[in-house]
Amino acid sequence: MITRLRLWVIVFLLGGVLPSLIAQTFTEQKNTYPLSADGSKYVVNGFIPFSPMNDESIYANALLWTIKNVCSAQRDGITEVSIPAKSFSCNLVLTSQADAKQKNTYYCTAQFQVKDGKLVYYLSNIQIESSVVIMKKVTPMEKLQPEKKPSHQETMDDFVQIESQMLNKLFDFVSTNQ
Repeated sequence: MITRLRLWVIVFLLGGVLPSLIAQTFTEQKNTYPLSADGSKYVVNGFIPFSPMNDESIYANALLWTIKNVCSAQRDGITEVSIPAKSFSCNLVLTSQADAKQKNTYYCTAQFQVKDGKLVYYLSNIQIESSVVIMKKVTPMEKLQPEKKPSHQETMDDFVQIESQMLNKLFDFVSTNQ
């Protein structure tokens, strides 16, 4: 009887511990990648380590995902590729979610490089296209004043949500296609 009790205790303990040990995807974790200042510009930058993978696999998967998901229209959004440096740049066009309060389109330059098992990303030159009455207005992210206007903070938050979703999907693809 004590053996059964011990077995049940072990099962319950493992039942609580094992799910937390199972790796979640970046998308499931809902990681966010905030804007930061780089001089007078707003950028999104950082790196993600993919330790068991070699640099060539990380680079190939990141480039493949970008071609399929970002620049699929005649592959025309990729602006620079350097296989020896394991880097590439592309022009991103991101749009607000259908159910979002904001209805903006965001344009930016994305640079990716793989080094020492890490995928380094740098999003810059962020511009916002928004509808004003019947016109479209394009504004650089640097012109926003979130401390003075709540709508500017909402726009910045909307961009962070959209680019974070995109980066999480990219990182998921890289990590699952070893």
